[in-house]
Amino acid sequence: MEMTMSNILKKLRNYNKSNYNQFEFCITFAVLLMTAMMSIAQMPIVQLVFPVGGDSRKQLYLILSVSIIGCVVFSLYAASLFLRNKTKEIGVMLALGTVKKDLIKPLNKEIISIVLKCGVIGVVLGEIVTFIIWQGFSQFIVNKEYAVFSISVQGILWGVIFDLIIGLLIVVMSTRTIKKADVISIIKAQNTREKVGEVSKKHLVVGMILIVSGIFFGLLLPKIIIYTFDKKAPGILNVIMLLSVVGTYMVIEYAVIYHKKGKNTKKYYKNLVSYGMIKFEGKQNIRNMLVVSVLCAVSIFAASYISNVSSSVMSAGKSNPYEFVIYRPLVSSELNKNYIEELANKSSVTIKDYKEIEFACLSASGVERDYDDNGNVVENYKKDHSTSEFISQSEYEKITGEKVNVEKGKYIRIVHKDESENFFTRYYDMDYIEDKNSKQGMKLSFQGTIANEYMLTNNCENRYILNDEDYKKIASKVGDSNKVQQIIFNTANEEKSYEFAENVYVEFLKRADKEMANPNTMYDEGAIESMGLEGTTIELNQDNPDLMGYWKWYPSIKTYDVKNFAQSVAVYFLVFSFISVICLAASAIMLYSRSISVASRNKDVFEDLEKLGANKKYVRKCLKQQISKLFTVPAILGVTLSMLLTGIMFVMNDGKISESEVIAYSIDSLIFIAVLIFIFIVYKYSLNKCKKILDIEK
Repeated sequence: MEMTMSNILKKLRNYNKSNYNQFEFCITFAVLLMTAMMSIAQMPIVQLVFPVGGDSRKQLYLILSVSIIGCVVFSLYAASLFLRNKTKEIGVMLALGTVKKDLIKPLNKEIISIVLKCGVIGVVLGEIVTFIIWQGFSQFIVNKEYAVFSISVQGILWGVIFDLIIGLLIVVMSTRTIKKADVISIIKAQNTREKVGEVSKKHLVVGMILIVSGIFFGLLLPKIIIYTFDKKAPGILNVIMLLSVVGTYMVIEYAVIYHKKGKNTKKYYKNLVSYGMIKFEGKQNIRNMLVVSVLCAVSIFAASYISNVSSSVMSAGKSNPYEFVIYRPLVSSELNKNYIEELANKSSVTIKDYKEIEFACLSASGVERDYDDNGNVVENYKKDHSTSEFISQSEYEKITGEKVNVEKGKYIRIVHKDESENFFTRYYDMDYIEDKNSKQGMKLSFQGTIANEYMLTNNCENRYILNDEDYKKIASKVGDSNKVQQIIFNTANEEKSYEFAENVYVEFLKRADKEMANPNTMYDEGAIESMGLEGTTIELNQDNPDLMGYWKWYPSIKTYDVKNFAQSVAVYFLVFSFISVICLAASAIMLYSRSISVASRNKDVFEDLEKLGANKKYVRKCLKQQISKLFTVPAILGVTLSMLLTGIMFVMNDGKISESEVIAYSIDSLIFIAVLIFIFIVYKYSLNKCKKILDIEK
């Protein structure tokens, strides 16, 4: 057979088949993840649950961005391994007299064909994975309109664009590799190392300071700027978080490189060979471990977001002493005590602790805060800012049994137990109230807050207590059409409570007045106009998932909500668990690939050790010390970073750790343990593979 360039390259490819297989797997896997991740993110129900401009959507975009960067880094890492292992092929062709420019075209053509093939397979598999995930997830969606699967054009487009960008970057990498290389250096490239200089304990101290400072000030400075200078923090401040990455690099550098004799000199000299080998690998290992640390941290942080959402739901239900909290306009034809008792009798349930609370609805002043185009804070005071609800001091004491003392001309705001002020809403913003009908008004000032869970509802939290004299003066003439009623009660038969709870919810929806389905019960006129909700109504149907988050009159029914808890957090679970798995899978593959690379690249060194008299047990020990650091250091740092980020975010939210956040942190601890166990399993598998490569299994 004629020895043409294509034939020689083909023979070299067959000789190095495992390198090609690994590269194709990594690129296909990355495109698959990108396609599936973006397909899920673009699902209608995901877009619905993560509203535009909301904190949850910002968190979603943040984690998605880091995941995309992780996929890019993962792909380029796979490409660097592929090109490093391909240097021998390139060196052989150069040694045979091939001109560099004649090598660039066939190599890039080969890379492009591989990337395009992987892209097609990855996009198809991505949609298949999305379909499989959706089939399981859709079981938790009651509204079947949202449970229908459809192929995501946007997801496919993201996968294609990602594949093309990665292909272009790899082509640039391969072209530079050939142009800068000569025959000798390119053949030896596979065995070159980037050594790291000496490090001291200062590396560890400075690194830890940078990690904490980067996270702390990255979250704190924007708040300081807003509250101090009434100006939105510039986006450039986000780079402060990069201090944590620099700190992580320094800590890894210390953990990998720093070895001193100390008091136990025998141990130092016994492990001297292993220390030298680890140090010789240098920056190649450190860069890999840095990326894995960040990916592990993002994976845990994404998973912990699910626990944060879940814990807030669980905590809210736990702190409310009433199973049923039903909120309705006083004049509506909704449920009343007689009808509730009739439903209870049908389900053999006994009603207890039944109470009805009336609130007068008054126009209240307030302040709208936003940013202008220059990032400056703009405050717009409105005399008729919102409709708020008021109760008299004596009525509050009668219902709750708590003593309160509201001074004349002042008000006390009812808040949740763990609630605190934020930039957009200040408790003292309200200073004027007015009866909508009589137009009689009154100036007031803020006295303080009182915590009460059952006096508040899911979507109506502007509630205040007035001095009896003030209430009589401003609210005594408020008609029933401008009053709301809150019904609270418990049941005595827990085994029958779910059937009764579902009946109450269904009947509540059936008997709701048409006005209760109007979106202006949830949003003001400006919001209705900006959201395009004019003339629309909310579908009052048990299967409508919008009701819990977007309907003002949504009842709080513990038994029913707990039973349907999976549905409540299903979308969060789907999105964030998938992102978590993506980052964790990428971490595992990078660690595995790096382990195999360490064993393969140092095979000659390990063989020389045996020739110098080292037994297989000692060689296994040297290998284990190298591989174990690749896994333990980034795993521990990843857990530490996520713990710090979550903890500091909890404190920054309201200056304290709430009950729900304590629950969330407890759940997060289980996530940390699960991730560490997973990394350990990958470590054991990788170590066994490395032993096989070096033939030192026993």
